[in-house]
Amino acid sequence: MQFEVSYHSIVLTAENPMLFTYSNSTAHKMKFLGTLKDVQGRLPPQDGRTDLLEIVDKAQRQGRLPWVAADEDERFVVISRYGMKVTDIRKQQVHMRHPLHHIAGIIFYEDGFGRNMLAFKLGQPHDEKFDVYIYECESERHAKDVCLTLAQAFDSVYQKACMEQAMMGSNAQ
Repeated sequence: MQFEVSYHSIVLTAENPMLFTYSNSTAHKMKFLGTLKDVQGRLPPQDGRTDLLEIVDKAQRQGRLPWVAADEDERFVVISRYGMKVTDIRKQQVHMRHPLHHIAGIIFYEDGFGRNMLAFKLGQPHDEKFDVYIYECESERHAKDVCLTLAQAFDSVYQKACMEQAMMGSNAQ
């Protein structure tokens, strides 16, 4: 099963409910598998999902990324209009923060063991390197909800910026 998010306007349906609004944040409980730092390549659209999945697979075969997340690696991934914040569930310690504009993509895939995985691709738009953060979700529906939440966060910020720009344009007249 493969699912890739597109940051274009979302059509809301019974299958795609509104999970995110501009004024709130949404927390998702996931298991953190690991990080691949300074991966060579370009950010989308030049780099495809197949390339990213091959990078993850190669890192697991080389032992640089575990095959299974430990129970103590449970995290809350909080998505807001500002970006993504990852906290430890037990200590509520912030492990990392990423501004929304650094999130280049998210890929949902089912690994060879039938687990529902998410790979977040993060980096600067003009860099030749990026980081990949891998998480395990409890179900396919959960993984799709995370993708949808992130897409709605991007859409919400974009729509807000468009409204502000239109208001500034009408005030100038």
